[in-house]
Amino acid sequence: MQIFRRISVTAGGLLVLALAPLAAQEHPITWSLKARERAPQQGKQFTVSLAAQIPFGWHLYSTTQPPGGPVQTVISATGDAFVRSGSERVRDPDLAPDNNFNIITETYIDSVTFTLPITARVAGKQTLQIKVHYQTCTDRYCLPPMDELLELPM
Repeated sequence: MQIFRRISVTAGGLLVLALAPLAAQEHPITWSLKARERAPQQGKQFTVSLAAQIPFGWHLYSTTQPPGGPVQTVISATGDAFVRSGSERVRDPDLAPDNNFNIITETYIDSVTFTLPITARVAGKQTLQIKVHYQTCTDRYCLPPMDELLELPM
């Protein structure tokens, strides 16, 4: 009986390990949000950094990706406490032919950081919510467009 339990626990552990790469492929990009300002003042602009870690073999489409191909990345502040107060600053994307869409696309590989100007609409402690709508692909296939919601207590 003891041997059977050890085998079933091990087999269950292997199942979890086997499924982990599948879950990672559903959302391969890891997003993070940071701010130097910890107590933004109402009506004053500050900046936050939105970073994307892009695994090897994947690419993220830019915020300026023209229509007619993949979905461009769209970054917005959600909720009532904060608002985007200008365009993001980001390095220029790489231009490359994309076999999935048969066009030249604007992409980032490895990592990219977007610097976002934000203004607090209300005074006091709030949670900044940033929504990222994006699409990511490899050279062989694309995932459907997806949304990530990041939160940062301020």
